[in-house]
Amino acid sequence: MAKAYAKENWWPTPDQAAISKSSISDDNCMNGLDISDHVVTREQFETCTIPPTTQDNLHIFMIGDSHAFALVPMLGQVHNETGIGVTTVSSSACPVSLNILRNRIEGGLYTACQDYVKSMLELVQATAKPGDIVLIASRYRTYLSSIPPISWIDTESYHRGQYDLFRDGKLISKADAQRQVATDLIEIGNQLAAKGVTLVLHAPLPEHHIRAEQCLPVWFSAGGGLKPECTVSREENLAHRQPAMDVLQTVEQALTNVYVWDVFDQLCPGEKCSHFRDGKPLFRDDDHLALYGSRSLVPDFIVFLQQHDLLEDGNV
Repeated sequence: MAKAYAKENWWPTPDQAAISKSSISDDNCMNGLDISDHVVTREQFETCTIPPTTQDNLHIFMIGDSHAFALVPMLGQVHNETGIGVTTVSSSACPVSLNILRNRIEGGLYTACQDYVKSMLELVQATAKPGDIVLIASRYRTYLSSIPPISWIDTESYHRGQYDLFRDGKLISKADAQRQVATDLIEIGNQLAAKGVTLVLHAPLPEHHIRAEQCLPVWFSAGGGLKPECTVSREENLAHRQPAMDVLQTVEQALTNVYVWDVFDQLCPGEKCSHFRDGKPLFRDDDHLALYGSRSLVPDFIVFLQQHDLLEDGNV
């Protein structure tokens, strides 16, 4: 049992987070809440890049929040197997949008989020070439659903208004937020289409009531079994993420260069969603992928790229 729950399967250490032979790490490429300036500089952009080794120099640029950074181990392995170049700078707690902002716990709005998104997009526009890919991984479901979050910690924050969204300094409804995010993503998609770049939208993952370590054997109930709160019904997860899925699918249907990548079924194949598979952690807490979970998505992502003619068979 101890081996199945080995620490190397959880959140990566700096060495495990880094993509081989690059400077991509959480220290360099993850703008945390404690950083007031989230503008991505050319220096940071280049630091957080590993060049492609494919014949066509294919490159993936990832934009998003901490959930995007949880995909770094996956992209590192994708690079190792295909040679695809990778650039990723993430900004914690920032939903990717051009015109909306979220609440701050301390009061006010996360104005730094727009600085991050716009500066990152400007650098991508200046760097990307036809055939390249932009991957957006952002936890939209918590901001766009009128249903309280599945995570019990986030439910408290939700009721305090932490996930409220604002446009032009004014609070907007969930329906308006959904329309605005769709509009913003379509605008981003159009900008990328003009350069011959594809936009991939990462669909919402399963989420959980409590953190994964609270569901290890040492935390089992007095009867020796798994605590009820350690699983969440598939139906509940799908209902909560549906508003965000509607937005992503609207964008996909509007533009020919946009595709939604959805791995929900892989991470929750049954009627109950769990943090674990075969004793190994898919998730490190209530909503972020663990190292093992991230790397488990490599085959699916490569097949996804091939199915949409975004990756030459010769690159694998």
